[in-house]
Amino acid sequence: LGVGLLARTTRQVTATVDGQAYYQRCVAILADLDDAEAEFSQATRQPRGRIRIDVPGSLCRLVLMPALPDFCARHPQLRLEFSVSDRQIDPLREGVDCVLRIGELGDLPLAARRLAALPLVTCASRGYLEHHGRPQSLAELEGHRAVDNLSATTGKPFPFEFVVDGAVHSLSLAASVAVNDGGGYVAACAAGMGLIQVPLFHVERQLAEGEFEVQAQPVFLVPSWIMKY
Repeated sequence: LGVGLLARTTRQVTATVDGQAYYQRCVAILADLDDAEAEFSQATRQPRGRIRIDVPGSLCRLVLMPALPDFCARHPQLRLEFSVSDRQIDPLREGVDCVLRIGELGDLPLAARRLAALPLVTCASRGYLEHHGRPQSLAELEGHRAVDNLSATTGKPFPFEFVVDGAVHSLSLAASVAVNDGGGYVAACAAGMGLIQVPLFHVERQLAEGEFEVQAQPVFLVPSWIMKY
């Protein structure tokens, strides 16, 4: 350091003025280091800070939001920021910590974990069925109309998919209306525009109240993924 920190005699050693000042600075630095270690150690036990999540609108509205009060009560130091979309995003470039998606993962350079398998139901409004009849089998779906659910990535409608004897069968029906939003998709069904195929959570209320009826019962399980860069 270029200064004397200690004054030595044959009987004792004492700190100089510079030595005392240097000692106090070192004590303060070590105390700051202890505080930092304690803070981050505590953070591993009690999550804190901001989490930015991108999630489809229906999943956000119908599944995540109802569960938030309990989650936030258990983790009061977290702040959750939701962006709502179905499109393929770049989490790093767009500043998103994790992405929740329904469907096949595809060839994406992301670390992903499967969360759940969601049952799909094929249903229609009571008014549509009273006017067009109630199909009792996949063969009887021919001639019925559907509401097209457009992919946010390709812009093309998703076909209906059914599992019959262990094999997946795709079926496309004529449609007068096409939407790329889950809420609009269900609303078009409620208006009597045709059949839809959606995750069960999306129409549980309508089915419970009798507004919708399930028509083909084979259910195709679709994985739901949580992804992060």
